[in-house]
Amino acid sequence: MENQEVELQKENQEIEHQKENIYKHSKIYKIVSYAGDKLCIGSTNQKLSMRMCGLRSLYRKGIGKPTSAKKLFDLYGANACKIILIEKYECETKEELNQREKY
Repeated sequence: MENQEVELQKENQEIEHQKENIYKHSKIYKIVSYAGDKLCIGSTNQKLSMRMCGLRSLYRKGIGKPTSAKKLFDLYGANACKIILIEKYECETKEELNQREKY
């Protein structure tokens, strides 16, 4: 029983450590169309390819809140857009990341 408690405590510590570091690998990106001059700016702590895949998936399913990416996809099509890294941005919180995205 004691070993289980120790293991559970270690798992909880690792989860907390991962939460603390989730924004250490954040990125500011832009999504642009191959066909037009419009773009949108966003931020993520995911790999950019995963972020784009997720945005396209939500768009195709018609779910999620209206975003600038959705508007861009409406204009040009989800497959006619690409994601480009603007900068890597190490921060501690989502609020910091959001502030940098506005910058």
